[in-house]
Amino acid sequence: MNNKIFIAVVAVFIIVGGALYYKSNQTTCDATSGQCNVKQQKESKMESNNQLTAQKVVEQVKANKAVLIDVREQFEYDASHAEAAILHPLGDINTETIAKYRKYDHIYLYCRSGARASDAKRIFQENDFENVTNIGGLMMDWVALGGQIVK
Repeated sequence: MNNKIFIAVVAVFIIVGGALYYKSNQTTCDATSGQCNVKQQKESKMESNNQLTAQKVVEQVKANKAVLIDVREQFEYDASHAEAAILHPLGDINTETIAKYRKYDHIYLYCRSGARASDAKRIFQENDFENVTNIGGLMMDWVALGGQIVK
């Protein structure tokens, strides 16, 4: 019985994964030659905001209007972090510990890849924070915004 459940779960993952892969790609086919080209759509984990730059984030942080939070672990932060960022690991984010951020107009979050920052954003939003942005991953997304890395 357990094997049947396991097989069913694996099948669901394969079907859903295939559907997501199919949706994230564009296929164009030439009717005369029959050749098809698949163009992968690269999705940024960083939320789309054409006006957002690292300089703007740092300026808001220095003006005490925003806070830039690194939600990774201490050892990751010690190795490198974004300029003007403070450390608040995802595991320590809860209703009580985030209350101190209510004074800011905007909360910017990042981690290594954007996944933990996404989880942190959800927690902030569940606690009625409105202006919360997941910048995404430190190296790729922060640097893409023009941000400096502190080592």
